[in-house]
Amino acid sequence: MGIESEQLVYDYLSRVGDLAQQGGLPSGDRMRLVAELRADIDRRRASAGTDSPAGVKRILAKL
Repeated sequence: MGIESEQLVYDYLSRVGDLAQQGGLPSGDRMRLVAELRADIDRRRASAGTDSPAGVKRILAKL
């Protein structure tokens, strides 16, 4: 996995976690949410066969 692509995913998941915290989601639920999103992103990256930043941006835009 490319460093730039991984950074995009990390930034996305960080924003999701921050928004969930601001919304009052309990920490355990936030952890599950982020873990499930990460797994979904990884599955989509594998099935699309892409690791380019542009490919990752397309995946994140669909979520």
